[in-house]
Amino acid sequence: MKTNLCGTHFLLIWLIAALFISGCGPVISQEVRKEADQTIGFEELLANPDAYRGRTVLLGGVIAGSVNKKDGTLLERVTCKRI
Repeated sequence: MKTNLCGTHFLLIWLIAALFISGCGPVISQEVRKEADQTIGFEELLANPDAYRGRTVLLGGVIAGSVNKKDGTLLERVTCKRI
């Protein structure tokens, strides 16, 4: 019985490539990015959080931690200042 190694290798390469390509997609969906107000800065949000309650905002930075609560999620965010 002869096996087709070329076909097996070809299929394996395509499966690995598909895995890598699927991992390169955006973290935030296009729908959410379109819905989000990207003009709001963190300082504005912090100064008047009630004005933005129920709205979707998009902020930059690094999320250092998160805590799930019954009424939302508490995020610990690190901001890197530009030099």
